[in-house]
Amino acid sequence: MFSLCLAACSAQTVPPPPAPLQARLDVPSNATVRQPLPFDASHSTGTIASYSFDFGDGSAVQTFDGPAAPAVNHVYPRVGTYSPSLTVTGIAGDTSTSTASTTAGGTPPVAVLAPPAKSAKTIPFVFDASASTDGDGTLVEYRFDFGDGSPVVSQPSPVARHAYAAAGFYNASVTVVSEDTLTATATAVVQVGLSFDPTQLVAHTQQIEPSPRLAFDDQDAAYVSFNFNGLRLMVSREAAGASAFPTGLLAVPDNGLSPQDVALAVLGGTLHAVFGWQDPAGNSDIAYVRSNDHGETFSPPVMLSNDASSFVPVMVTDGVDGIFVAYEGIPPPLSGNLSTRFVRSIDGGATFSAPLILAGGDGQDASCPSVALDGRGNLLVAWNQEPRKVFVATSTDRGATFAAPVLLSDSAHSAGCPRLTSDGAGTIVAIWDQFELPLQPTVTDSIVVSRSSDGGRTWDTPRTLASVTEPIFFTCIEPIATSEGNLDLIYGTRDPNSRTPLHQTTVITLSADLGKTNSPPLPLDPVNSLDGECPWAVARSGSRLGLAWAVQTNPIFANDDVYFASVLATP
Repeated sequence: MFSLCLAACSAQTVPPPPAPLQARLDVPSNATVRQPLPFDASHSTGTIASYSFDFGDGSAVQTFDGPAAPAVNHVYPRVGTYSPSLTVTGIAGDTSTSTASTTAGGTPPVAVLAPPAKSAKTIPFVFDASASTDGDGTLVEYRFDFGDGSPVVSQPSPVARHAYAAAGFYNASVTVVSEDTLTATATAVVQVGLSFDPTQLVAHTQQIEPSPRLAFDDQDAAYVSFNFNGLRLMVSREAAGASAFPTGLLAVPDNGLSPQDVALAVLGGTLHAVFGWQDPAGNSDIAYVRSNDHGETFSPPVMLSNDASSFVPVMVTDGVDGIFVAYEGIPPPLSGNLSTRFVRSIDGGATFSAPLILAGGDGQDASCPSVALDGRGNLLVAWNQEPRKVFVATSTDRGATFAAPVLLSDSAHSAGCPRLTSDGAGTIVAIWDQFELPLQPTVTDSIVVSRSSDGGRTWDTPRTLASVTEPIFFTCIEPIATSEGNLDLIYGTRDPNSRTPLHQTTVITLSADLGKTNSPPLPLDPVNSLDGECPWAVARSGSRLGLAWAVQTNPIFANDDVYFASVLATP
């Protein structure tokens, strides 16, 4: 009996012990932001009373009653690596925790920064990043770096504004931030200053320093003249509206003399030119020619001066039939002092008056003349007279007579060559550089401006437009005023102590009120890499500013190339 019981008892199945309480959380290792991610607790063991999910992103813990594992999904709003956890609680209150790791990624945004419009001013530029996108969400922040060392600006708006303190080129950038904290960056080059149209080659010459000169006609076409080979004055005309110069060059009739110091002007469709012609003995006369067919042919030269030598003619026309020329002259036989002289034509260049001495020749040099019309019947001539002062004289009868000269510069400084320009509406602008002699390392060289609105009888107090400290000094000062009240001032600066003492840094400053205020110096490209003495010429037609210049390309064979470029220069 006992043996039967033992056999039956040994055949009974003993149930296994219950599985230990063990949490297990299975989560994909990679996720996409703002997309549901499954959290699997089904492989957890034991008698489970509840499941608690902590998603590791600061969101609320979610708890579900057991024993069955719930189907749980969670959305991560931002990119990052998270450590979610699952805590299971047994019926006896005991717990077990499992931790996983997942990385939530997203589609990076695309940053776009529209290049700000080029400007001749330093007033605020507009930076527009509104074309930036986030393919799977929203952009929440725009970080603008303007490239000039100013603080980065962070804002929710895609458009920012910034003013630069100085002209130049700046590498600006914007970094866009998506709502899932992904970033992208775009850059743009900001040009504060002027950008010229493509440079045009006017001619290859056979001359060092061919002294190009420039004028615009009533069709907005540019004329460029230059000394071709020391004996021939050549003229090339830009094809109107084509922004290109013809390959053919037009020769001004010569008489074997060397042309120098050219001045060009266009009057009623006729191109007028005055220039110095130097003979082998060094004597120079002022010659005049004109062309009625855009420079295809020229009239025979007419000599305007009667001195032993005459130099540096300047010319202005009145838009009707008046041609007014001032120049330097030395009486024969090449002795005595320089004098400032004046001739005029009031019949379109058919005849000219005899030279009139305005100043100098009496023990004091009077040189560097400049001439302008104020648009109200007043003709003004300015010059520099020993002891290095600027004077100006006014004519109210088209140059037949002139009033007594007026001292324009102050008594405390020495003055350089004056330059006159006019808005054509009654205001004359005079510009010159002033400095102290003898030059010292701490002496300041300044460009100053003064204006007259009453025909040159009175002038306002000179105002400084630019200044440098010696040994750096100014060169090649060229102002141009317009009827809109704009004033362009182009000039060079040179450091004779540099490795290339002839190199000039060329800049422009712009004013919208004829010099009462002005912009900082703005870089002038492509003229900013030139060597030589005053290698450029400047003219303006409406809002179009043109420059012609020469660059030495073959010093061995004494060849310079002449170039032209223009830009819209509206401050």
